[in-house]
Amino acid sequence: MRVDDGTRPGYAEIRKQGEQVLCPGAVVTFQPASIHSVVNETARFSVSLHGYGRHINHANRFQFEPDRGRATAFIIKVDDKCAPRPDQAG
Repeated sequence: MRVDDGTRPGYAEIRKQGEQVLCPGAVVTFQPASIHSVVNETARFSVSLHGYGRHINHANRFQFEPDRGRATAFIIKVDDKCAPRPDQAG
């Protein structure tokens, strides 16, 4: 959980609230202000599916570095070559 007030750009204080080990087929939901981390600690291949109600770059997401007190905007780089052209909209 975030314990600072979020008013200092680039700064964040977060505190771990808990930990869950999930098995195949498990589903987890989060509240809008929830912070989470996903780690695969096995040598096996892992797949996770994340669903957001809108384009990910408009979801006001951050990447946190707790040991450095940093928060940076989490933006997914989009390959414009794959974006539909206006004449292909449909």
